[in-house]
Amino acid sequence: MYLQNSLIQIPSLSSDYSDKSTIFLSGGGAENLTQIIDKFFLEHILPYKQKIKILYIPIAKSGDMNVYKKSLRWLKNKFIKIKPENNLEYFLCTKLEDITDLLDYDAVYIGGGNTYRLLYLFNKANFGEKLMQYIKLGGIVYGASAGAVLFGVKISTFIEDKYLPENIKHSYVEDRGLSVLDDYSFLTHFEDGDEVKVSEFFHKNNDSNVVCIPPGVALIIKNNSFEVVGTKSIRSYTPKGSVQIFNYTLITFIYFFFVIMKLWTYQLN
Repeated sequence: MYLQNSLIQIPSLSSDYSDKSTIFLSGGGAENLTQIIDKFFLEHILPYKQKIKILYIPIAKSGDMNVYKKSLRWLKNKFIKIKPENNLEYFLCTKLEDITDLLDYDAVYIGGGNTYRLLYLFNKANFGEKLMQYIKLGGIVYGASAGAVLFGVKISTFIEDKYLPENIKHSYVEDRGLSVLDDYSFLTHFEDGDEVKVSEFFHKNNDSNVVCIPPGVALIIKNNSFEVVGTKSIRSYTPKGSVQIFNYTLITFIYFFFVIMKLWTYQLN
């Protein structure tokens, strides 16, 4: 199913997904840039239960348990800055095999890092199928940077040089992502001048469009709609060279206003 506005055409989730199914695809960026996305995410999950369980998956980056615990503290702190008194309960996942039922959690947050490592670990644990089923049943997932790229047809939209030695050492070569939208891959951290990354991707791949998401911007996909939240626009490129731009301005203003109002109302209650 495709959703068309005057500027861009992006497919929504298919009809076999729940009305509650929601995927936040964040372009990454510093904490001050992603705050509007994080506010929207919290507004989306907070009002519905006395306790909201968030499963945090930080394993796109290599590290020991101390590293991952520090990463979890970072996540907690950035949400506390937005909503000091919240009803969030966090669960750290460093071994995907240990997760027996994703429906135990109200939301899943997948952190950034090396997308190739992340996909390797997902495939090793057959976790991709579990996650997609969770989403179909109404799950909410926040993919940050690499966690967003993971949902594309291909994850090879860009590889940071710092991760190349790790990929070679551990044979992280698989590049077929979760394909949440049939013909779309995602490039995060997109800045002016990064069109060359898109060209390099199309030189090797012609079976996928590329949605480019800047830092501080998120594409939010549901079963019958999509939204853009952030302070910049997103672009969608096709292998034939056409480009469409989704202008953020009006949507950002509207959603930022309602996020603030709803969080404020929730705090009063």
